[in-house]
Amino acid sequence: MRPLAGEEEAVKTYSHAIHDIDTGGDAAVWASTPAPKLAIGYWRLAEDATVRDVIVAVRADEASHSHVNHTMSSMAARPHITPPLFFHLVLTR
Repeated sequence: MRPLAGEEEAVKTYSHAIHDIDTGGDAAVWASTPAPKLAIGYWRLAEDATVRDVIVAVRADEASHSHVNHTMSSMAARPHITPPLFFHLVLTR
């Protein structure tokens, strides 16, 4: 596995799970299984959220981690730009 691929692999895995749920695979029951209250609170989901909704939220979070990690790793080639400076430059454009 190449560096920083962990989140990308997680996104693929969650995408496969969602596909399995949506196409009647082994995990299809998760489309109607209520999400745990802890997950509803943490991910700020609707009170009637399902396990599928939790998986969608987790996948989105992993995707955002991947983006941030790639951005931060690309900064290693530019050591004069610190993370606070980078975000300042991006946010003030």
